[in-house]
Amino acid sequence: MMRWSEFWSSRNVEPTNLLERGPMRALRIALLTAAVALTALVWPSVASAQFDFTLATFGPQRVTQGRPLYFVVTATPVSGTSPTMIPITVAGLPAGATASFPDLAQTCCGTNQLYSMSSPVRTTIMINTLATTPVGAVTLTITVTAGTVARSVSYPITVTAPPNAFSLQPYAAASSVPQLALWESNMTTYGQTFCTQLTNTSLTFDQKLNTTYYDSQRVFYNIRDYTGGTTWETCALKAQSIYRDGYVTPNNGQVPGYWDFPHGIFQSYIRVGDTTSQKAVGLLSRNAAYGTSSVGNLNGMVSPALSREIFYHLMAYLFALAAGEPKNPVGEAYLELTLGYIDQWFVSKNYVVTGGDVPPAAIGKFYTQPFMVGLAAEALIQYYETKSQDVRIPAAVKIAMDWLWANAWNATNQAFSYDVYGPAIGPYQTSNNNAPDLNLLLAPAFAWLYKQTGDTTYRDRADAIFAGGVTRACPGCDGKHFNQQYRWSFDYLKWRNPSSTGTSSVPAAPTGLSVR
Repeated sequence: MMRWSEFWSSRNVEPTNLLERGPMRALRIALLTAAVALTALVWPSVASAQFDFTLATFGPQRVTQGRPLYFVVTATPVSGTSPTMIPITVAGLPAGATASFPDLAQTCCGTNQLYSMSSPVRTTIMINTLATTPVGAVTLTITVTAGTVARSVSYPITVTAPPNAFSLQPYAAASSVPQLALWESNMTTYGQTFCTQLTNTSLTFDQKLNTTYYDSQRVFYNIRDYTGGTTWETCALKAQSIYRDGYVTPNNGQVPGYWDFPHGIFQSYIRVGDTTSQKAVGLLSRNAAYGTSSVGNLNGMVSPALSREIFYHLMAYLFALAAGEPKNPVGEAYLELTLGYIDQWFVSKNYVVTGGDVPPAAIGKFYTQPFMVGLAAEALIQYYETKSQDVRIPAAVKIAMDWLWANAWNATNQAFSYDVYGPAIGPYQTSNNNAPDLNLLLAPAFAWLYKQTGDTTYRDRADAIFAGGVTRACPGCDGKHFNQQYRWSFDYLKWRNPSSTGTSSVPAAPTGLSVR
């Protein structure tokens, strides 16, 4: 197509002089305006093609000196075409602290670069502190630079000193356990019912598998050790044939994270040296969703929305180590992630639920579920009892149990609410759905606090929770409800009447927490 200047030159006319005259000036302006408009339609302007994006963060905000903190930055494009090789920097770090990017180190383009931002992308930032990093609050600045466009977002963190170890008061004299006889009767009556179901030929495999939920193999070994009845070993092996042989092994351990139940399988390994069970423990630890093979995916684990999976995986990882598996960077992060959930729930209180199976009134608000916190306590206590007496663990369990008792316990109904939500600082609401079936997932944590402190407040609370669970739950409803009751309530019995040496006369059920 001939250019305008070439058109006028071909006619030996100076276009500028001609168009400057009278009416022709107006014509020139009109032609130029139309040309600009046409060009804008054919070729988008530089301004409209400019790439831009927003940044957001979430995660825990408190870190103990000498420990790491994991949080997530999310970059969301809003216009234009993303460039590639996009660096991320962190400024404002306290003395001795460094920032690293564990997801990017495993999946992308060097130590701190996103490859592209063609869709929303999130990645984990790990703040590593030293024992000498100063205590106090600081504000980090995370900057992402995409070509000529840089955007920043602030993230406040507080460095804290390690908590003091608990002081131990003298234990009170041993006392009777409330509703113990009913708990024992239900244990054997319904235990036999669900043991029989595992070989019932009228049931489908899925129905039998559902009977094992919450780890019936572990439960049957618990009953065997508590009662001394060897027939319960047969029940444990029935559960193993369904869960391990029919589900875990055929799927190479690739099961949903909330189906990661390694305790019973591990007991099979240490009791009789079953190498198939040894292998299955490793498969679960590595390959269950969000297991240790999830390299580069820590950003999917920082939110409490996946807390149950991480609690289970922390316990599975401990068993895998005891079964001979090597250390793993994802597995080593599980403890910090779990403590990060306690912070997001009960200290920083910055976890906001955005969707899922929650009451509509909870969307956009602080949210927690007491039974999930009970599972967190179980995982933390297992770590403390079997791997390292990390002083952060008793402090975290105490913070969590104190908060639940104050905000989620319904004394009239002798149960915790199923969920709690509201503004971060309260007042909180519940769905008015009290859940006594879940009480015994929490009672052991209160009893453990009594063992750690000698404070009878925790023993008495544990007793109230236990009694409400025994009298108001439905252990005979199905295998899931039964296993919830007996998953680790044996440890409540063990811890609520400790002697001066910390031991108990109650038969110990080693499947609860032992990895040795």
